[in-house]
Amino acid sequence: RAVVYPGVGDIRPEDVPEPRIERPTDALVRITASATGGTDLHVVRGTMPGTTEGRILGHEGVGVVTEVGPHVRNLEPGDRVVVPSTVACTARTAAPGDDAQCDGADPNGRAPRLRGQRRPAALDGPQAEGARVPYANAGLVKPPDEAGDDRALLCSDIFPTGSGADMAVVAQGDVVRVVGCGSVGRFAIWSARHLGAGRVIAVDTIPDRLRAARAQGAEVVDFGAEDPVALIAEMTSGDRRRERGAVAARVGPQVLDRAVQAVARAGTLGIIGVSPPTVTTFPIGAA
Repeated sequence: RAVVYPGVGDIRPEDVPEPRIERPTDALVRITASATGGTDLHVVRGTMPGTTEGRILGHEGVGVVTEVGPHVRNLEPGDRVVVPSTVACTARTAAPGDDAQCDGADPNGRAPRLRGQRRPAALDGPQAEGARVPYANAGLVKPPDEAGDDRALLCSDIFPTGSGADMAVVAQGDVVRVVGCGSVGRFAIWSARHLGAGRVIAVDTIPDRLRAARAQGAEVVDFGAEDPVALIAEMTSGDRRRERGAVAARVGPQVLDRAVQAVARAGTLGIIGVSPPTVTTFPIGAA
């Protein structure tokens, strides 16, 4: 059984063929925990064009290895593993540390190959009882025994994405703005604090998200009731650090416009939200 995408606006559990070993570097994993992310909603809403009908959704999973291909020598049946959202490989085209950016993972695309997503080359996701994992020798990660499935699952996608405060080059004492306070944004707030940010200003308009961000110690701005660019400029006008870093946990023309407008001179902007193919512009002139 698996959660299948029949077409825009629809998902449903269905019986599907059992996954099988197709290449020597494959592994089969019995899924014990999976999750739904915002990227899955892009697919269901139809804002991720090219997703194949019948695709099994999901890109976050934890499970137990049931079978390995002959070239997978670092895993064996019975191993508990985290299934990453992207597919890493060992091809020489991947730079060190960028294992998902390689021709072996997806020879037809320029973006990292993501499970349960667009393009016929995409993989079925782990919102199923079982999944095939290509390049299992490079991609599967064994979590520590003390990390239960609920915690280990966060390491599949949501926490590494939210730790994208690194992309904004956050340094000790910086003022950092996080745009979007869903689960990714909340991890970005934590990451900014972890990297030593002096102030974190969180922008959203959903009350529950703003309350959660405030509980993390962030200063919150409701973009539905206030002009976030003008307000943040006022809030930081006497702060010599200004806004040195911004993390866009949401992506869209208005979000990017505001992010560029508000960041200080010589500041940095880390864009960690998923960009559907419909987002084709960046306000480079304003930057």
